[in-house]
Amino acid sequence: MLSHACRAAFDNPDLIVAAVVGDGESETGPLATSWHINKFLNPIRDGVVLPVLHLNGYKINNPTLLARISHRELENLFSGYGWTPYFVEGSDPDSMHQAMAATVEHCMFDIQRIQQEARKSGLAKRPSWPMIVMRTLKGWTAPTEVGGHRLEGFWRAHQVPMADVKKNPERLKALESDGLRVARAVLGSLHADTRSHPVAADSSNRPARDPRGC
Repeated sequence: MLSHACRAAFDNPDLIVAAVVGDGESETGPLATSWHINKFLNPIRDGVVLPVLHLNGYKINNPTLLARISHRELENLFSGYGWTPYFVEGSDPDSMHQAMAATVEHCMFDIQRIQQEARKSGLAKRPSWPMIVMRTLKGWTAPTEVGGHRLEGFWRAHQVPMADVKKNPERLKALESDGLRVARAVLGSLHADTRSHPVAADSSNRPARDPRGC
């Protein structure tokens, strides 16, 4: 995920690529290595990758490593990789939406400041780019329990935890009343924000393309 996002940002100085990474995916070799993409992005000629690490605690049927280490160790890990991590943590959809919006805006200001300083001075120093660590429950907004088994906040929420909703009216009702209601409310709020704040790229100060193509 991060390596593809980095390739999209090369030679595209107006582009900010938000790349959402799961904590299970983060344990794979390619993804674990690709946290080092920040060593290759030039703040003058390239765009930026804004990683969003989603910590929900579980992969298919086991706890994830990054969700189990302490906040301080996690922060030190990514600081050591050369990132500036910002944390968004919680379980209430409304407050999390506001916290995430404020954090993304703060990251945008950081990115713009870094790029403006580099492009004005002509010195391509390697900055500490921002990233976001979003910690939520596994199966966030899903029913707490289904069929006597814990769902939200547990590994059972992975993939398709309620596969029989077409045949089981009670399961369908639970899905609609809990998960879909919250999801629709959050998506509606996001779409409203997008319509209220359109974004247009400004290419008036685009640097010349690097002849190496990377």
